[in-house]
Amino acid sequence: NTMSRICSLCCRDALEPAYWQDGSHAAVVHICSHCGFAQRCGVGRRKNAAAGNGAKDPGVAVIRRTGKSAEDRNAGGALALLGTYCDLTRPLTVLDIGAARGTFVRKFLNAAPRASTIAIEPDAHRAWVCANLNRSKVIAKPIEQVGLPDARFDIVHIRHTLEHLASPLAVLVDLWRTLKQDGLLIVACRNIDAIRDEAIAEEWFKPTRRNFYSPNTLSRLLRAAGFEIVDAAGSCERENILLVAKKCNFTMRNLLADPLEVHATRALISIYSSARQRNLLALNAIVAELNTLSELGLAICGSGRLFDSLVQYAGLDEESFRHFSEAQLGVDSSQCIESLKRDGPDSGDTIPGVIVVMSDTHADKIADIASRCTPHTRIIHYSELVFRAYKRLAA
Repeated sequence: NTMSRICSLCCRDALEPAYWQDGSHAAVVHICSHCGFAQRCGVGRRKNAAAGNGAKDPGVAVIRRTGKSAEDRNAGGALALLGTYCDLTRPLTVLDIGAARGTFVRKFLNAAPRASTIAIEPDAHRAWVCANLNRSKVIAKPIEQVGLPDARFDIVHIRHTLEHLASPLAVLVDLWRTLKQDGLLIVACRNIDAIRDEAIAEEWFKPTRRNFYSPNTLSRLLRAAGFEIVDAAGSCERENILLVAKKCNFTMRNLLADPLEVHATRALISIYSSARQRNLLALNAIVAELNTLSELGLAICGSGRLFDSLVQYAGLDEESFRHFSEAQLGVDSSQCIESLKRDGPDSGDTIPGVIVVMSDTHADKIADIASRCTPHTRIIHYSELVFRAYKRLAA
């Protein structure tokens, strides 16, 4: 594979290396020195989820998306915006790209009784989930491989797909062709500003992601493809960008230089790289303390996200204690923690000597239930472990 140095946004030969992953000698993320767009160069071939049997297709990535709850929130946000800009009682024709489990299609068809949809989902297993919906047709192919007629759709909804495309501008230009005059485009994608999170530990620049958008670079990409931005209210979220655009007859292909975007993206990636390395060291220090606590009989209650980071990045041994995920605790916190009295982490009826409460949003509630169910057990908040880890690193 010859590595392309042409920017996917401004089409200039201006890409410069910006980020190297752990142990990597070649940069995995480049920044365009003209427009500031961050992107991955030289992505190799990946398995096509729709093809099966180990088939390979050049430039098609298997897309791993966010969880079911995030998909539901994203679909709700997109539908709320659509209700503002179009009459859902009309016989609308909608194209949904990156349909995943069909959450948006279901919500849209419930809200628009005379509408019909075509759902594009490259993952054949996901496509099967939404294959039997009324007034909907599912195509289990990447959008680049789907031939669509001119001026067919009133609305195109594309979710968490632009990040993975080899040629996002070309795909958007083709979508412009398939929209009716004044048709609406709803775009949802990950926001590179998410890496500003000071507690970030996971690798945000995933191998299947090619393009890393800010609200500014995504807006410029849409204008270059012939769209006018009509609502950018969703672009204020740190994790995701949600934009509404309208098909127009004016394009902005010759993009002007944006030195502020270039500087901001370079600074953001530099901050992320430093913060992530510091946080990985902290995770190792936290696991060292948890290993010491496990000798007293340890139980961990709470967030799967925090727990997974400790296992994946710091080698936490899952066999040395009991763990109740936040999903389990959401069903019945008291019942989960009460069971610690019956099934100790070591065997027999040992009550844990320590419970670590690991939760983003329900820490106080879980700690209160734990203290009432096991009054002689030491309760430690995860934030205490984090504080001690950073204190040791600073010493």
